[in-house]
Amino acid sequence: MRRFAAAAAVALATACLSGNFAQAQPPQASDPYTLSYAAGGYDASGNFLGGTMFMALTPFNGKLYGGIAYYEDNPHYFPDHPDPASGPQVVVLNSSTGQWQQEVAFDEVDSSGAFLYRRVSALQVVDFTTYNLQVLIASLDVGSGALYAQLAPGQWSNLHLPSTSSVRSFTTHTNPITGVEKLYAGSGYQNEPNAVYSGIFNPANPSALVQWDAAPVISGLPDRVMSMAECGGVLFIASKPSIYWLDDKTNTFQVLYTNPHSNKFNGFRALTCGVDPKTGDTQLLTDFEGPEGDIFVIDASLGTATIDLATNEFLAQEWGMPVADSVGDIIAGYFKTTPVTVSGVTELLIGLYALQGAADNTVNDVEQYSAWFLERGSSYSLHEVPLLPFPYQRSGACLNSIRTIAVSPFPEDQGQVLYIGGYDVGNGPPARHNTAWAYKVGLDTALAPYVRQGAVGLSPACTPSSNLTLVAAVLPTSRSVQLGATPTAFATMINAGPADASTCTIAPATSIPASFVFQTTDPTTNALTGTANTPVNIASGAAQSFAIAFTPTAAFAPTDVALTFNCANAPSPAASITGVNTLNLSASTTPVPDIVALAASGDPGYVDIPGATGTGVFAVATVNLGIDATITAAANTGGVNLPVTLTLCETNPSTGACLSAPTPTVTTSIAANATPTFGIFVTGSGRVADSPGVNRIFVTFTDLDGVLRGETSVADRTQ
Repeated sequence: MRRFAAAAAVALATACLSGNFAQAQPPQASDPYTLSYAAGGYDASGNFLGGTMFMALTPFNGKLYGGIAYYEDNPHYFPDHPDPASGPQVVVLNSSTGQWQQEVAFDEVDSSGAFLYRRVSALQVVDFTTYNLQVLIASLDVGSGALYAQLAPGQWSNLHLPSTSSVRSFTTHTNPITGVEKLYAGSGYQNEPNAVYSGIFNPANPSALVQWDAAPVISGLPDRVMSMAECGGVLFIASKPSIYWLDDKTNTFQVLYTNPHSNKFNGFRALTCGVDPKTGDTQLLTDFEGPEGDIFVIDASLGTATIDLATNEFLAQEWGMPVADSVGDIIAGYFKTTPVTVSGVTELLIGLYALQGAADNTVNDVEQYSAWFLERGSSYSLHEVPLLPFPYQRSGACLNSIRTIAVSPFPEDQGQVLYIGGYDVGNGPPARHNTAWAYKVGLDTALAPYVRQGAVGLSPACTPSSNLTLVAAVLPTSRSVQLGATPTAFATMINAGPADASTCTIAPATSIPASFVFQTTDPTTNALTGTANTPVNIASGAAQSFAIAFTPTAAFAPTDVALTFNCANAPSPAASITGVNTLNLSASTTPVPDIVALAASGDPGYVDIPGATGTGVFAVATVNLGIDATITAAANTGGVNLPVTLTLCETNPSTGACLSAPTPTVTTSIAANATPTFGIFVTGSGRVADSPGVNRIFVTFTDLDGVLRGETSVADRTQ
């Protein structure tokens, strides 16, 4: 016992960071990419957060809202882990360190039980200048369509559009002649009737917020209305293959420009009223989906279009490969573009869908899963969004496309942080699952120059490139702190091979009110290396050590926080094992004890029981990084029914001898910074199988209120 206690004490001394870890910093423009939303989890209220596409990111009233689509979703895609079926959702992020929550689910069903809607097709803030009022409105499509307005957080009202066809776009426009402001909405999808409706908004009538005109402003359009924009006081709409303008004198839409190179798959997408970065003049910008994917400037006075970017040629130059072959498709801006301020100048960020590939499907290991966006300043530049590991199973490994970009609305981000989201199920197998995604990234990082690393292309299968296996561990496995402190621990990720692992990260899989940071360390000294939240590569058969830290933003009870240890080319994260690679964490508004505990035994990681009825023994060293407290130590099997009897005693740290006879529990006073040690005795009454992820002995340390203040564990087995 003596050498076990000494070994545990030495390990504990090296494991306690006690403030050496850099405190979590406010978001910076140089912050790396981190995962913000990963389809497949649950929010704090138990709502499933999934989706195939992250359609829209929209700041409103100091929060960030998102629109989630379940188009072509198959919740039973993974038969061994089926997920709940869901209609489209609006989700909300309340702070830069918070977790996404469901705001509303549009889960109405038809007579057959099928969901009426499959996508939040658009989500945007609409200005009703007549009432000096901003309203968050969501449009729904695929199957049926509708418009919903947020009355208050969590309360949404159907605006009862006259048509039940899909809705893709909407905006307001004030007739300069009559002074009447109306809400305009485009209705229709593929073979559905395609029309534009208008109506007057009246917030005094919550049951009928919009008084719609009896007849549409225009009907019989060739395709759905993809977008709307007011520019220079004129309302424009895009419906494949033309752009229309509203004649306010006659209240009729007139064709402004038709692209002569269109076919049934091609058409104008995002309409943006922006500023020419070279002249400062107001201009109407749009993109035309298809093999060329050109971006145009539309001259509204002449009805002409000038190519602003030959996207297909630009990508060919940037990627160093042929693009837009016979199956190619480029979308340069789905629904809208995003203005950002760079060095005092307003630029536009434009999400890309670029389904390209060399004839021989040449791919590059780093870039094949990436997504891309354009930056329009004085010239165009291309930026890569790398694939990060995901904590949940996805039907496809790649990012696929960028549908939406938003500047963070949170004051602490100071306009220097972007949120980016996407995926597109428009090309590929008919069923997808958990492919929606959103990232958070510093502005400077996002706008860093793209440097080609090799031949680029999207893998047709878009699946992980190797069958490597990951395992992970965390020490210590519990922390208990007062708000304002940053609890820390060490983690190790091992790549068991057979391939090298790329872009490896750690992220919390359990929702708690705390920010998180990870950083590599030198395993021989525990000193920090690298930079915070930066993915790393791990060679086959190698291990990487990390320091991890949480900064709680609110009090919460002891919670087993699961951590996702994953790499971009791994088919799945490291298996989560309670007491091995989880961290039991709590935060309090008042000072609390924080018993950091580590176990040591003759067979590292195990307590071996000699024979079916023998007694195995291991030691636990502790240090109290919190306040003085009376603590009760006890041992248990974590709820698993094992044929063992457990007793323990406090020991002399120098000799390892028990200070009193072993008992089921030991209550003792532990002062701040004190380092008591304990011996734990495991007596068998039958054989214990060697199953370290299941058969474990947990040693807990609770205060007088029964609140867990420390914990450690070892695996047990009969030898």
